[in-house]
Amino acid sequence: MFLQCREFSANSKGILTYDITFLCGLRGCANTNAFYDGLAIHAQIVEEGFDGHTPVCDTLVDMYARCGLFIEALDVFSELKFRSNTSWTALIVGYVEHGVHEEALKCFDQMRQEDILPNDITYLYTLKACGSVGALCKLFEIHMEIMRRGFDHDHYIPNALVDWYAKCGALSEASQTFEGLCDKNTVSWNALILGYASQGNSKEVFSLLERMEHEGLEANDITFLGVLNVCSHEGKVMQGHKCFKFMSLDRFVNLSIEHYNCMIDLLGRAGQLNEAFEIMEVMPFDLDSVMLNTMLNACQKWGDMRLAKRASENAKLLKI
Repeated sequence: MFLQCREFSANSKGILTYDITFLCGLRGCANTNAFYDGLAIHAQIVEEGFDGHTPVCDTLVDMYARCGLFIEALDVFSELKFRSNTSWTALIVGYVEHGVHEEALKCFDQMRQEDILPNDITYLYTLKACGSVGALCKLFEIHMEIMRRGFDHDHYIPNALVDWYAKCGALSEASQTFEGLCDKNTVSWNALILGYASQGNSKEVFSLLERMEHEGLEANDITFLGVLNVCSHEGKVMQGHKCFKFMSLDRFVNLSIEHYNCMIDLLGRAGQLNEAFEIMEVMPFDLDSVMLNTMLNACQKWGDMRLAKRASENAKLLKI
């Protein structure tokens, strides 16, 4: 198919457009992780003499990085006559998508040392790298740079800042950034709610939930996951029950196994093992190892070996 496209491009109105065809082919390889095809296209690029074209080389870096072939990506990158924010960002995105966050942060620092200005995509992925490794100082430093350059008015970056501050446990910064948002959406509300939930702050969680609904935004499955989580950790059985019932009957919310896990954990911590077991047996999901361990730990805590045996028997049937 790629060769047919190349032939058409070369003959269409007598204009050679191999470079555009190569770009499309490489992007397709990146999107589908077809790195063997990418290697073949790279060989063709060299053969046709397009390995000196900056857009083609930038796209090669992107394709290799997104496929996780960082040696090949760096080989092409090192040969670039000019390293633009496009090529630097391609490396950073690849590293972050494959969980190599420290290398992404090194790339970001090297990029700035070469006086190349990041774009919005660069910032988004670098913020994710900071949050993933808990690099709070770096996160704050980049936030200041984002504000100086006016990217804090971007739609996505401020929401990402709230999210990663919250995930790093910097709830004061997350809250301050959140309150400064001109357009608070469900993503930003959820980020802050989950942040407070992870620290067991039910007062802030329920306050935010009330504010969110007062401003006309519908809580979704992620919102309620945060609410159930904080109820579980603070032993708020009544509120947890109310939330779970609310989700089941009154809201168009998709209950996931994570919601059931939270409910089993809540009831198990409170010693309501029979009810926990009943929910576990009627839920529309197969028992998983997380829920099994939660149930067994609760049975051990409260000394209910009968239910522990039943849970173990169910696990054997499902080959957990």
